[in-house]
This record gives sequence, structure tokens and C-alpha cells, in this order.
Amino acid sequence: MDRPADPVDELPDAVVEAFDHGMHAFIQREYAEAAASFETALAGRERFDDAQYMLALAKLRLGEPDEAKVLLAEVAAKSENVMLRDYAASKLNRLASPSAQSSAD
Repeated sequence: MDRPADPVDELPDAVVEAFDHGMHAFIQREYAEAAASFETALAGRERFDDAQYMLALAKLRLGEPDEAKVLLAEVAAKSENVMLRDYAASKLNRLASPSAQSSAD
């Protein structure tokens, strides 16, 4: 039985490279660079939920919670990846709580 292709297997190399660069930058706490790379990975793509979720996290770190909430809400509503959808919904719920103003990690 053939296993279904991993969604990343279907992405152009340049998109995967941009996403990988964004992940590396995020780990290095270079959030502006990470956000730019995730935006590059998303450019012209109908869906790339992993990049959108990571862009939302970078936006939170950059102090842009409103943009992050929009991105997270879309992932939570539309992602086919149940775990990613749940992570996005959980992050949105935490952002909506009163204590979220002091800890938007």
C-alpha cells in the first residue's frame, strides 16, 4: 500500500527552502527574518498551513498580535492537519484570556 505524499513533498524547492530558513531564523530568535521567510514560503500559495502557523508565532514575538490572531484563526478553521488546527485554536484561546497580555509567547 502506497502512503500518501507528504504535503511538503508537493511544494517547490524554493518554498521548502524559505520555510526551512524561517524555522532556522525563528529558533535563533530572529523573528523579523523568520516572518519574512514564512511570508516568502506563503507567497502565491493557496495553502501552506505550517508556514502560516509559524508566521503567526513570529508575528506574536514581533508584537503584532492582531495579525497573528487572523493567521491563527484561519489555520484553526481550515487546516486539514488536526494537530496543527488544535495548536492554532489553543493559541487563540490563550491569546483571548486576560493573562495573555503579559505572556504572548
